[in-house]
Amino acid sequence: SAHDVEIKRFLIEELAIVGKQEVVVPVMKYALDHELSSMATKVLLTVATPEVAEGYMELLEDAKADSLTTVIQALGDLRAKKAVDAILKHAESADSQLRMTALCALSSIADEKAIPVFQKAVASGKPLELAKARAYALLLARNLANDGKKEAAAGVARDLMEKTVKD
Repeated sequence: SAHDVEIKRFLIEELAIVGKQEVVVPVMKYALDHELSSMATKVLLTVATPEVAEGYMELLEDAKADSLTTVIQALGDLRAKKAVDAILKHAESADSQLRMTALCALSSIADEKAIPVFQKAVASGKPLELAKARAYALLLARNLANDGKKEAAAGVARDLMEKTVKD
């Protein structure tokens, strides 16, 4: 019932204040719940332990369309390097929202394996999607540079400049 959802939401919200590692397993149960996933994700990102990333990796396999973007975004926020290959599969999805979420997550994780997907994404597309892809490519370059991968970052930036100048 709606009342039960409100009670669960309140309890999950309280766990964000006091919770540490011990809240991961109980809260992870709600990470795919349509009504509670955003609150559960907020709590889990606050805890942000390797176990949280592993939990989201497991959820990625079972996530349906409506919760898949939440899971991918959480993995990006956690900078879960182990998730790169799984997220790359969604970076060329026909679903625009899923594709943009995957690019956003990959830009946060900043793994060099994602560079070819960005090279393709910044080359063409609808104006809004193209603008978002280019913004995520800039974020990727910045995060690569912050991680000490300056050559890769410079390559992403050069490629983006070449594609942008052609427009």
